[in-house]
Amino acid sequence: RPGFYAYNGLIPASDVLYPWALLGAPQNPLFTLAPPGSVRAHGLAWAQQQATANLFADFHQTPPRYILVVRNMARAADSKRVSDVPGFDEYLQEACVYVKEVGASDKKDASLYQCTKPAGRQLSSARD
Repeated sequence: RPGFYAYNGLIPASDVLYPWALLGAPQNPLFTLAPPGSVRAHGLAWAQQQATANLFADFHQTPPRYILVVRNMARAADSKRVSDVPGFDEYLQEACVYVKEVGASDKKDASLYQCTKPAGRQLSSARD
């Protein structure tokens, strides 16, 4: 239940629970991209646009205290961004500070951010 997480300040109350629900999500063992131009690709693009907009609205209404970014679910292997989700890096830069790398002792595969202040503006999912 999203209310549990929002009440405890863990993540914003949101029905966006999986990274592949968002625009820019890379393929991973649990998610494959649809063939370009297919009906599935059009449906997925629409659903991801809606989910990404919903997530940013949730961030605005119930700002998270922490965000954990798991690299292989947030960006393509060759990406220089923290996340390939449009607008996500900008949110991290504006509202959060990097804390540390986390994961197994021999493989740090995620970055932890502490969000100390709400973003000063409503973010959108459009890339600059």
